[in-house]
Amino acid sequence: MSCLISNGIARTCDFTVGGLQGSVWLTNQADLGTITYDVDGQVTGVTSGATWYEYQPELNSASMTQSLQAGQVSRFVQQTLVFSIAALTQAKISTLDDLALTTLVGIVKGNDGLVYFVGDNGSALKSTALEVTSGAADTDDSVATVTLQGSNKGHASSIDPTILAAMGITF
Repeated sequence: MSCLISNGIARTCDFTVGGLQGSVWLTNQADLGTITYDVDGQVTGVTSGATWYEYQPELNSASMTQSLQAGQVSRFVQQTLVFSIAALTQAKISTLDDLALTTLVGIVKGNDGLVYFVGDNGSALKSTALEVTSGAADTDDSVATVTLQGSNKGHASSIDPTILAAMGITF
C-alpha cells in the first residue's frame, strides 16, 4: 500500500481567533454507540443513549491540542483537552475526581466555528492531570485544571452541528 497525498491546501487570508468557546461536553466511552462518518471524515451521526455532561470552563481556559506522534512503525495523533473550573466546592471536586477514573469522549467548539469530536477513534480520553491550586497572591487563580489525553487514529473529526440537539448538546 502506498500513502500518497491527493490535494494541496491554499493559504487563507482572513482573521482567526484561537481557543475553544462554550462548554466541554463529555460522555463515558462505554456508553457511546455507533458513530457514522461521511466520505471526508465528518461525524454525521451518533446512535446511542449516552448522556452528555456539560463542563463549563472559566473564560479563556479551555484548549485542545493535537500532536502527531511517530514511532518506528506506529503513527497516531495525541489529543489533549485542558480546561479550568473555579469557585470550587466539595461537590465539584468529587465530580472532577470521577474524571480521573473513567475513559471519555468529548465534543468541543473551536473559535473557528467548527465542532470537534475528540477521542472517538482510538484509546479515547483519560485524565492525565487534575491540579487544584489556591494560588499565592490575591490575583492568582484558585481553580482546578483538568487535562484529558488520548491517542487517536488521526486528528479530531468535525461533527455536523445539526445532530447536536438530538444528543442534548448546545453551544
